[in-house]
Amino acid sequence: MSLKIKNMLILLIASALIISLSFSCLGAEMGFGGIIPGEEDRIMCISYRGDTSLYPENSLEGVLSAEEKGADGVSVGVQKTSDGIYVLTENKKLSAVSDAPYESAEEITYDELQDYYLKDNTGALTKYRMVSLSQTISLTGEDFIIIADIPWEERDGIYDLISHYGAFDRIIIRTDKGASEVTEWTSSKSEKINVISVYKGNIIFSAISNFNKMSESSAPFVQYQSKNYFSVVYGGFFCKRFAAEGAPRAIASMYDLDLSGQRTDSTEGWNEIIGAGYSVIETNNLVSLVSYIDRHEKAGKALGILAEKAKKIDTAHCSQIQRENLTDAVVYSTELLDRVSGLDELESAHSSLLLAMNELNISQEDDTQKGHLNITAGKIIAALAVGAVIFAAQVFVYKMQKERKR
Repeated sequence: MSLKIKNMLILLIASALIISLSFSCLGAEMGFGGIIPGEEDRIMCISYRGDTSLYPENSLEGVLSAEEKGADGVSVGVQKTSDGIYVLTENKKLSAVSDAPYESAEEITYDELQDYYLKDNTGALTKYRMVSLSQTISLTGEDFIIIADIPWEERDGIYDLISHYGAFDRIIIRTDKGASEVTEWTSSKSEKINVISVYKGNIIFSAISNFNKMSESSAPFVQYQSKNYFSVVYGGFFCKRFAAEGAPRAIASMYDLDLSGQRTDSTEGWNEIIGAGYSVIETNNLVSLVSYIDRHEKAGKALGILAEKAKKIDTAHCSQIQRENLTDAVVYSTELLDRVSGLDELESAHSSLLLAMNELNISQEDDTQKGHLNITAGKIIAALAVGAVIFAAQVFVYKMQKERKR
């Protein structure tokens, strides 16, 4: 073996081990627990009246399209025909949503309704017909949520329909009736039915009372609406209840500015309302919200992985400022991942944590360049290992040369 090859071999072995010194501080843990977010913190998308970008409101095709595009559920209006069939439509004139010349669904049978067609959101007639709630339940997935806005006087009939299909776990009745009346009715039923009592107002004690009653009834969702941007229902004092263990998740209706404190149905609006604690978004901006949720999940996982790496860094030989910066960044990341947070918060926390980690590496490089080698036990062991490997390599080369001479 030539002297040149021998030197290259020694250099490569030494370089590989010396590079490992840069990771030698990944030994002692900082004491933070596992913080990768769980599925229970996932943002949920409820498509308002289905995929209205392509189909009429409350159409079966719109509902199925919303499900196919990744929505967790839909909200639909429900009315009853003259022959007792519950159909998907709003509490308004039939002539406003279709070409049927009637005031309400109660004036016509379900079969007769099939002779007419739905209008789209511009008022133009389409090729789609009105569909029954029964058919909608049958054709959607078992995990697909349907929030039904119903006339309260039809609650018993809707209960029987849900019972028939065994769909209590995914069909939710929504009403503006008070929480006391709602919980009184639900407690009288043999099977648990999910009902949302929507609170509209700005009185903190009333909002808290609604939340407490809904929580006691084990409702999966609560909902609060206001035109006022600064309403108490969007404030930290009230919204902190959403983060309690076992608390119902909060729905924000973003499709109407007057229902979300003038917050827009967009990334900016979602970041703000999610940051307040609302984790279920009712939207008519379906595709964008599904994309936002996907990016939100990826950002959460990336932040969790980075924080897990950061908590293993040994900061014993770093400056106090650097230790504090890293600790603050990990604590903040942990806090975000332990609650529902907006995408902007997750991305900002990731950048801050990455910067705090990079500052440690820069500091160590600067100390070495200045002649102030930052010596640790790990580095001493690594240095000895490098020396041992170099010595072993030299012995090996010497023996090879001796053997060749023989």
